[in-house]
Amino acid sequence: MAHSLGWLIAALQKEPEFTLVLVSTTKLCENVCKLLRDYEVSADCFHAQMAEEDKKVAQSNFEEAKVLVFVATMGSFGMGVHSSKPIKHVVHYGAPQSLEDYYNEVGRAGRDGAHARCTLILTSE
Repeated sequence: MAHSLGWLIAALQKEPEFTLVLVSTTKLCENVCKLLRDYEVSADCFHAQMAEEDKKVAQSNFEEAKVLVFVATMGSFGMGVHSSKPIKHVVHYGAPQSLEDYYNEVGRAGRDGAHARCTLILTSE
């Protein structure tokens, strides 16, 4: 995992940008978030298994752009949730379940009309 996300860590350390990382499982969500934090990247996570209070804090951190990177499980983060700061990069760590899901999820980036990026990392995790 560290190898496949090393480029993202390096890019965020060099040029920080508000990034949404989407993963397939709760465990992967927590592991990716921990890895980013280990490299001193401001990150928070969100998944269905979290306590309700922790979800509220994480969602607030995302909406108020208090963290640089937000890691969430695909499908757990409601389409109606928005951030006060435009998302500049959406990273899928693993393939989404459908092309429609991918389209909707990458659509979170660039809503301000400015340049944004989407990255898909295929992995067996």
